[in-house]
Amino acid sequence: MPKFTTGPIENTGTPSIEVLLKALNNSSANTAIVQARVFSLNGVKTLIFESGPLTLTPQSSIVIQNVDLSDVVQYEVQFEHNLTGASKNKVQFSSWGFDLNGELNPSQRIVHAELSKFRLK
Repeated sequence: MPKFTTGPIENTGTPSIEVLLKALNNSSANTAIVQARVFSLNGVKTLIFESGPLTLTPQSSIVIQNVDLSDVVQYEVQFEHNLTGASKNKVQFSSWGFDLNGELNPSQRIVHAELSKFRLK
């Protein structure tokens, strides 16, 4: 399963109070199963949100969740999906931080091209 990470995100200065997680399935034929996790990195890496496996039909998108970041100084978002072969690059993810006023925090806007692939051993 392809896995992606934002890497560590600093949530100071103008902090985000929530992060919106999105997924897009550009495959014309394959249904994808997607999952997302958010970790607080305040000292010890702690899971603060995990979506169940979500079904994403071909040519569709979904808002996975708005996750509360009220007391989170640093965080990481991880995404994964089940497609392989020619379809593995058809699923894309993004995360969007929003401040106390509900405004987009541009420094915490992470689109798919900015995510890093990783592998758990």
